[in-house]
Amino acid sequence: SSVTGKRDGTRTWLKRRLWKRLNNKEYGNALKSAVAMAVRSGEKQSTMVFEDISKLSRTKEFDKFLKTNKLNAITESVKVKTIRTIRRTRSKQQHKMLVVTSDEEGVLKSSRNVKGVDACTLSQLRVENLAPGGNPVKMVLWSANALKGLDSAIEKAVLIKKGARNDSA
Repeated sequence: SSVTGKRDGTRTWLKRRLWKRLNNKEYGNALKSAVAMAVRSGEKQSTMVFEDISKLSRTKEFDKFLKTNKLNAITESVKVKTIRTIRRTRSKQQHKMLVVTSDEEGVLKSSRNVKGVDACTLSQLRVENLAPGGNPVKMVLWSANALKGLDSAIEKAVLIKKGARNDSA
């Protein structure tokens, strides 16, 4: 494999291994540990559970929800690091808040335009979302239904991973 444009081309880098395969039980334990780390992190308000968070379908409603619960200071303190443009990567922004719901609810769409907020369902929840780089996310907002179905979702994630591996083999 060579790069075109020169006589005989220039050689590309060797292929690197960008990810490491984990055992299924080990992945499940890592996900449980990431949830526990997000719950017990040292900050005063690191994890909050709300009943009505799944009903928010517009970004205005989500902003109003953050202001009424005094959480807008977290999203306002997000720093955007501008870097030189390399293939459309113009800036990197911090992710200080994670919203977890049980199903595809309106809060996923309403929170995606708020700076510094990530949103995912239980089936999409990964260790990288809860603890990117091994550091806990500052704030996790759980819907009540998501917290009820957390154990079954972790078991399902391990089984899906196991089934996907066996199907491809």
